[in-house]
Amino acid sequence: MIESGRTLQSDDGRFETVPGQSEVWLHPHLYAAEGLWMWGNAQEDVDALERSAAAVRWAQQHQLDTG
Repeated sequence: MIESGRTLQSDDGRFETVPGQSEVWLHPHLYAAEGLWMWGNAQEDVDALERSAAAVRWAQQHQLDTG
């Protein structure tokens, strides 16, 4: 699952949550980031941790000033 998820993540960290669309649903995007983080910590998988961090950074770039 970790490897197949790679095809859904862009270089900028964004996960494709709506097939074929640029629209991103935040909830599944952050679930994917959380899954990578949990796996990365449990398996000491540095690549998974870096991909998780990229996903979180992508989401943070789109956070409104109001939170």
